[in-house]
Amino acid sequence: MALSYVSPQKIDEIGGVLPGTSVQFEGVVSSDRILGDLHILKVDNVSVSCHCSGFYQGKNVRGLGVVESFNDKIQIKAHSLEILD
Repeated sequence: MALSYVSPQKIDEIGGVLPGTSVQFEGVVSSDRILGDLHILKVDNVSVSCHCSGFYQGKNVRGLGVVESFNDKIQIKAHSLEILD
């Protein structure tokens, strides 16, 4: 099976982005809920889930992830997350 690399699409909002799309996002975290080892973040009104440590509320972040549908809602499952400030 051959794998191909698709450059992530930089997004400012998630509307119209299809599940399975690789995306790059950046913004300020307005909320950070912790559910076990899973964080549910709101980054500029976009829901982002990540298995990460620390607390991100109020931080400016940049990340890479994949758009997914979960409980009939569109969100980003982050694979990497970087604090910018």
